[in-house]
Amino acid sequence: MSLVDHNQDVSVPYSIDDTFDALKKALANIKQFKVDRVDDIMKIIYAKAGVSVFSWGEKITIQLQENDKGTAVSVLSTPKTGVMLGGMMDMGKNRKNIDTLLNALSDELKNYQKKN
Repeated sequence: MSLVDHNQDVSVPYSIDDTFDALKKALANIKQFKVDRVDDIMKIIYAKAGVSVFSWGEKITIQLQENDKGTAVSVLSTPKTGVMLGGMMDMGKNRKNIDTLLNALSDELKNYQKKN
């Protein structure tokens, strides 16, 4: 991880399959993100955020894993350029990517039944 990488881990009380499905739908509704690759077996999604005034774009990796609370969601947002070529300062863009993603996932999960 570089100086400007941001990551966050959260647990949600939903099954891993429902969470993965909700995550794919949430990403489809976030205009500034583009899904690059989906690994249905490992439950990982690789996405990209486009170039903005504040960055040359970011790589976003979301990985799911079952846990005793339901599903652990791990999100990593990192500049496409690393620390070179303007990646040294992200102006909060990586943190915003994570917040945007988790808010969209939370909104989408409202359509699913919680795991008991």
